[in-house]
Amino acid sequence: MVRGMLLFGVAFFAGTLAAIEAKVDFSDGKWNRADFWEVKSPRWDVHGGWIQQADHLVNTTANKVDGKGRRHYGPEAYVGLLWKTPVEAPMEVSSTMSFDERMAPLLVLAPELADAKDGLKEFREHWEVVLFDKGINTWHHEYKDGKPSWYLAAYMETPFAPKERHVLTVRVQPRRGRMVLTAIGDGQEFGYFDPGLPSRFPVGVTGCEGPCRFYDFTVKTDIQQKKR
Repeated sequence: MVRGMLLFGVAFFAGTLAAIEAKVDFSDGKWNRADFWEVKSPRWDVHGGWIQQADHLVNTTANKVDGKGRRHYGPEAYVGLLWKTPVEAPMEVSSTMSFDERMAPLLVLAPELADAKDGLKEFREHWEVVLFDKGINTWHHEYKDGKPSWYLAAYMETPFAPKERHVLTVRVQPRRGRMVLTAIGDGQEFGYFDPGLPSRFPVGVTGCEGPCRFYDFTVKTDIQQKKR
């Protein structure tokens, strides 16, 4: 096991967690940074940071322009912000977000974290639900033998306009002995069974691949089960 690893949803947080209903306003002066971990990816040594604006947070970006005038954003744009309080399914997390060009603000479920060398946390196994101009992607990231890997677990193709606010919601609930992950973007919904998804984990947001703005962050547990 990686030294400093935090495993949520196993023996570390044994017992039932209290029901949670919380809303964080990312406006300047209206939230407590100490309630969150800043998290980097195991894929790169470099990482981004967060810039506080009047009514939102935005990830730092290195604006690189090639010879044809096209912008490119590298791993310097990637940074996560993870709420330290773990949640338990059935649960729902949502955020109002926007992006400047085509991608890629996201919600993240992260049952495993490690301590990075620079004092940040670092993702291990986690799930990303990503909003971009052509739809929503759900990625399952794994970490085995010291190496990260990932695959596209589910997706929905539908347009989301750049430079406009969108509400992305992720719902996780047990059904028929397995976990169901549902993603909802501006009311458009899709879901899938994921037997590997645990029932307890911290949740948060990540900005990457370009300027990503987050205006709020809402978490609810003990939600009404949706039956199908």
